[in-house]
Amino acid sequence: RMLKLACIALHQRYGFGRERLFAFIEEMSELSTGRTDDPVYWQHIDKLLIDTLKMEWDTENYEEMGE
Repeated sequence: RMLKLACIALHQRYGFGRERLFAFIEEMSELSTGRTDDPVYWQHIDKLLIDTLKMEWDTENYEEMGE
């Protein structure tokens, strides 16, 4: 459901059409498949979003998660 909402938001705000939305879905699928077993995967995600893109998310506690 969250992916559907993301597609609607991208369409309404940025005019994404069918092809761009399918490309977005493919990228999301690739990002969420296989790599999530990497113990530092989410640390890399946090670094990109928080440090590089300056988005206001809390860094996850990886020690608490066993990673």
